[in-house]
Amino acid sequence: FKPGISPDPKMVLAINEGAKEWIKAHLADESLDCCYNVLPNATGYYGMAVSNASSLEELNASLLSYPGYFVSDFEVYPMSDVMKVIDDTSAATRKMMEMMGKQM
Repeated sequence: FKPGISPDPKMVLAINEGAKEWIKAHLADESLDCCYNVLPNATGYYGMAVSNASSLEELNASLLSYPGYFVSDFEVYPMSDVMKVIDDTSAATRKMMEMMGKQM
């Protein structure tokens, strides 16, 4: 909830209970890997989660279905498998080294 706005207690309860059920369902279907509460802090963040989606459109649809969507702010950071990225970067570096060797 936004600072300075007194939320309706009935709305708070409805959003909290809806969010709880939404989180449970998304953990069960594995569209969420995990979901954590964040202690009060200067950023105003309340929680964080690791979500799985095949596209930004799929992620957007999921976020739109969250019961607290209209009173929440989201920051989305794409993540990938670190070992795959390291392997891909090493392969690209080897290819570049081979090309540079041919040019010298």
